[in-house]
Amino acid sequence: MFGIKYIHVYGAVTCGYCAKTVDFLNAAGIEYALTLCDRSATMLHEVKKATNWETIPIIIEYKE
Repeated sequence: MFGIKYIHVYGAVTCGYCAKTVDFLNAAGIEYALTLCDRSATMLHEVKKATNWETIPIIIEYKE
């Protein structure tokens, strides 16, 4: 669907936008991997640096 193989979402348990993202992906039937970064500020910093994005959720698409 949508030419997307799967999505990787980096988020946090307390993030409302992260929850809405997961709800949308479930409703759309899109496969996804979810990494919660609440307990690893270092990993979240590295993901933000690698993607040049400062807010969560960070959503990475893997196309077919």
